[in-house]
Amino acid sequence: MILYLRTVKNTIETMDMKRQLVKSSTSSGANYEESQGSPTRPDAKTKIGISLKEMREIAMTKRIIQKW
Repeated sequence: MILYLRTVKNTIETMDMKRQLVKSSTSSGANYEESQGSPTRPDAKTKIGISLKEMREIAMTKRIIQKW
């Protein structure tokens, strides 16, 4: 993701979206990793769900940037 974002032109509109994409992409990976060490199955499912929401946000924001 970071390598892709380096190719996106820096404008007032894209700067915040780029920052958010970096946060979301690292957060989704961190939540998934955390889920692997969860002590209970429900806790793991919750963390995987959070990770999935972050990935959906990444996809939506990336689509917006690509239309710019």
